[in-house]
Amino acid sequence: MGNYSKRAVEVDAFQLGLDAFPEWFSGAIADGTVTIYTRSGSEARRIFCTIKGQKRAECGDYIIRGPKSEIYSCDSGEFTQCYEPTPVPSPDSGSVPKLSIAKEG
Repeated sequence: MGNYSKRAVEVDAFQLGLDAFPEWFSGAIADGTVTIYTRSGSEARRIFCTIKGQKRAECGDYIIRGPKSEIYSCDSGEFTQCYEPTPVPSPDSGSVPKLSIAKEG
C-alpha cells in the first residue's frame, strides 16, 4: 500500500453575482449549453441548467469550467478549501492572462 495525492487540475472560475460573466460562460448561455434563471421566494437562488442537469448556485458561489469544459457550481467555502489561484503570465510575456484556479491535493 502506498501514499497518494490528488493531481492538480486547472480550472476557470468566477463568483456568481459578484463577478461579471466570463466569455466562456456567456458563450455557454448563447449556445444553449447553459440556461440561467432566478427563482423568487424568501431564498432567491439562481438555477442553471447544463446538459448534465440542473445545478443550483447562490450569490457568492463559484461557477467552474473544468478541464473538459464541463460547467458546475461550488459553494465559496468548499472552493477556498480546495482551490488556490495559479500564477498567470504577465502582460509583458506576450500571452493573454487568464483567471485560473488549481485544485489542491
